[in-house]
Amino acid sequence: MTGSLWTRGAVAAFVCLASVAIAQKPDSTRAAPRKEGGAGGTTPQVFGRNLAVYNDFNRLDIGIDINQTYLDIMFPVIEDENHVHRGLFWIEVPFVEAQRNLDRLPLPPGSPTAPSAVAGLGDIFYRVFAIPWYNEKRTFQTLAGVDFYIPSAQGELFFSQATNAFAELSLGSGKYQIAPAVGFVWAPRPNVVIVPLYWYEASFAGDPERHNVRLGKLRMWGRYAFPSRFYVLPQLQVYTNYANFPAEVDSLFNNTEVFFRPEVGLVLSKDGTTIHVKPGFALKDPGLINRKWGLEGGILLKF
Repeated sequence: MTGSLWTRGAVAAFVCLASVAIAQKPDSTRAAPRKEGGAGGTTPQVFGRNLAVYNDFNRLDIGIDINQTYLDIMFPVIEDENHVHRGLFWIEVPFVEAQRNLDRLPLPPGSPTAPSAVAGLGDIFYRVFAIPWYNEKRTFQTLAGVDFYIPSAQGELFFSQATNAFAELSLGSGKYQIAPAVGFVWAPRPNVVIVPLYWYEASFAGDPERHNVRLGKLRMWGRYAFPSRFYVLPQLQVYTNYANFPAEVDSLFNNTEVFFRPEVGLVLSKDGTTIHVKPGFALKDPGLINRKWGLEGGILLKF
């Protein structure tokens, strides 16, 4: 990695209230209450009051380095008679830095040369998730929700239209986006959790000069927790780009990106405070602006 460009950055406080419509009651009201928290890992199966700070560095195949620092705040809502939170409201604020070889990306006609590096606030997103149904033993639950992206990124982050093709590394799309999601959580054993989730992300308003976003995102987690509070959490990411881009951009990336991220972490306390490290590497030969490898690390705190 090269030297950081973070010379400024302040996070505004976002405090919002949300409610989630619950489609169905559980099949039994006799399930014993279970404490939410302490499960470990970055899977979305626990709806709790969390604050997460993490950094994700990725090297693209073309040689560009993208570093993102995230602040995530999560609030559970709607507790049912079994003391299960049926909804979750989530805010994520990213700070983005890109450098090295930015001149390899196509520029708009008449634009000056590409900057050597860019940095700034990325696109903020808001998430509302719900558990529409869970079984009596609480070993299986359905998940449904929606992500909403605000085009908060500014300035030099828009130096190239190719940045709208980045599957997971948005430097700012210039578009409002909505991404409905559906999936489930299956816990065949107390220390084993399997979670597949699928999002379809689409832009619907914003800068008319920027390309539309049409992206399918499949993520699959499988967590195994050890008695020592260490856990392993492999994650498979399959992202498919359905948007149409000009030929000079389309030739830079594969429409389907397959990326593997094996997470290792430690639950530090009974309330669920967790630290993790998550390397990543492409399982499919990447296009020039697809991710080649990456490394993430962070901490999740209960409050």
